[in-house]
Amino acid sequence: MEKLKLLYVDDEEINLSNFRIAFQDNFQIITALSGAEALEIFHNTLEIAIIVADQKMPGISGIELLTTMYEVNSTPVRIILTAHCDVLDIIESVNKGKIYEYILKPWNEDELRSSLNKAADKFLLSRENARLVEELKQKNKKLRQANLQMREDMKKQRQMEKDLFAKQLELAHAGRLSSLGEMASGMAHEIHQPLTVIQLAAEGLLASPAVSSDLLLKDSVKDILAQVIRTEKVLKNVRSFSRSDLDNLQLLDPCRPLTNSLSFFREQLRVNGIELHEDISDELPQIKTDLHKFEQILVNFLSNARYAVNKQADRAETGYQQLIWVRLFQNSTKELVVEVEDNGIGMTPEVKERCLEPFYTTKEVNEGTGLGLSIAHGISRELGLTLEIDSEPGRGSVFRLLIPLGENL
Repeated sequence: MEKLKLLYVDDEEINLSNFRIAFQDNFQIITALSGAEALEIFHNTLEIAIIVADQKMPGISGIELLTTMYEVNSTPVRIILTAHCDVLDIIESVNKGKIYEYILKPWNEDELRSSLNKAADKFLLSRENARLVEELKQKNKKLRQANLQMREDMKKQRQMEKDLFAKQLELAHAGRLSSLGEMASGMAHEIHQPLTVIQLAAEGLLASPAVSSDLLLKDSVKDILAQVIRTEKVLKNVRSFSRSDLDNLQLLDPCRPLTNSLSFFREQLRVNGIELHEDISDELPQIKTDLHKFEQILVNFLSNARYAVNKQADRAETGYQQLIWVRLFQNSTKELVVEVEDNGIGMTPEVKERCLEPFYTTKEVNEGTGLGLSIAHGISRELGLTLEIDSEPGRGSVFRLLIPLGENL
């Protein structure tokens, strides 16, 4: 059985000897003849369980000694032995030294043994409590760490699920684009033949003397040829938007595709009472892109803006003015920015979330196929551009294209 360390302090050798003889079978007895010696032993000895001190000693009293020891380490059980029963000493010993027991001299061996055994039980209980508290602290610490790790793991899991869902959407989108590209390729093949017939007929008419001499008729035939060529380009873009084809990249003035796209709409906007506001910066750097594909993006932006303001005009009260703003400028992060803004019907968050999906549309039957923005999105990704959309229901939309100059030059 473990023998607990017991420090006994008394200024009389005979008392120290008698105490050791009486209790050495039960405790590991350590003795000191003075308070100073006891303090040195106390500081240099680990895990002293019980301290028994005589009250009346030269230099430092038992109460003063035990009070000093309590301030250093409150774990040992403290007992005072004294031949004088002074009530003030008892009060002082309890209040200052936190004394476990106050025993009168001469002590009775059996009574003192009982007190020492109780003190030992108290120490062991306190030590076990301290061990359990420390063990609980460690377990709580590990539990907190586990909780933090679990939260971190859950956060990572949610992010992984989010990333997986995004990848699944991207794969589904890529699959739809691929299917659309195959379908568009077939349609283009079928449409190409009648377009070729129209082109040959128009070229024949243009070469005939009857048409050559009639300027109005000649201009009309030229318009037919121009629209045939434009239709061929559109079909080519639709067929190629779902696959990477960067053979037609060229350095060009960013105003050029914007001007070409606006030329398709200026008259339509004027006839429909839509005000067009242009804010195009001067001396912008050239960009490296595919002219026709870039125009296709802008045409889609303008087409959506026109539709949005027309619909808002149908719903709005008298006094509503249809407005479209077109901007081209360089931002602070050295990107070129193309914006097409309208004050039309706008989009709900749900519609905005899905508007880039192929075949998704909120338009009535025969008003649209739901391919325009999907095609614009596919082309912008192919060209390394960023497409952004800001929109609020009833307040309009902004379609924004960011062109990183460093990657395009």
